[in-house]
Amino acid sequence: AETAAVPLGRTRNDLCPHLDLVRRSPNEISIPSRNVRTIDEAQLQRVMHSISVSGFVDPPIVDETGSVLDGAIRVIAARKLSLPTIPCIVTR
Repeated sequence: AETAAVPLGRTRNDLCPHLDLVRRSPNEISIPSRNVRTIDEAQLQRVMHSISVSGFVDPPIVDETGSVLDGAIRVIAARKLSLPTIPCIVTR
């Protein structure tokens, strides 16, 4: 069943929404202009190192339009590492 966008201040009826695991180019994923956290260069380097050592094991969560809901720093790290695609969890 399709789930409509939830107006601000209201809760979802389905607290376990449908999720798809897909591969997307990091360059096609949009980072919100008002990111909740400031990207610290030292943290970005740690994330890049972690991906280099362990692989991309913590996919960002994106909406159907490709906007990041969680995991902006991982997407930025993937771009800097020139990864062609990364796994993403898409929520509807």
